[in-house]
Amino acid sequence: MNSMKWFATSMATLTLAFTLAGSVAAQQPRPKVPIGTIEKIEAPPEPRDTSIATPTVKASLRYGIGETVPVASLEVLLLDQDLSTILSKAGLHGESGLDELHSYAVYRVYPDAEHAEFSKAARAAIEPHIIARVTTNEAGQAQFATVPAGAYKVVAVTKTRTGLAIWNEFIKVTAGVTTITLDHNNVELAN
Repeated sequence: MNSMKWFATSMATLTLAFTLAGSVAAQQPRPKVPIGTIEKIEAPPEPRDTSIATPTVKASLRYGIGETVPVASLEVLLLDQDLSTILSKAGLHGESGLDELHSYAVYRVYPDAEHAEFSKAARAAIEPHIIARVTTNEAGQAQFATVPAGAYKVVAVTKTRTGLAIWNEFIKVTAGVTTITLDHNNVELAN
C-alpha cells in the first residue's frame, strides 16, 4: 500500500469514528435547566473583630496651676450604650432641672433618702449594660480584665473639692493594651 492510499484510508476511518461518536453524544439526554432560574447564594458573614483588649485607666484631676491629683477609689464602667440613653429608656428622667446623666451623678455622689428610688432604678437599668468595671487604686490607676476590642462608653463619677466630676466618654478599645485617660481634658463637669 502506498503512503498516499494509506493516508486516505486512515483519514476516512478517523472521520467515520468522529461522526459516530458525535451522533451517540447527540442522542444522550441533556439536563434541562429552567430558563430564568436564579440561585440564591448567601453572602459570607462580615468579619468580626475578635481581638482581645486589656484597657487600663489613669484618672486624675487638676486643682489650680500645676496641682494634679490622682483620683483614687473611682469606679469606672465600660458600657455598651450611652448612659443618658440607658436611663431615658428606663423611664428615668432628670430631676431638679438636671438631665438624666447629671441627676444620676449627683445622686450617686451625694445619696439621700429623697432620691433613693431614682438611684436604685438607675443602678438596675445600668447593670445589664456593664461590659466591665474597675476601681482605681491610690495612684488613680486600674486595669480592666480582658474585653473584646470595640467601641464603648466609659462612665465615672467622683466627688471633687468643690462638687463633682463626671466622665461620660466614647472610647475605642483596640487589641492589646489601651490606656483610658480620665482627667481635666475630658471631664464633662467639674465643680
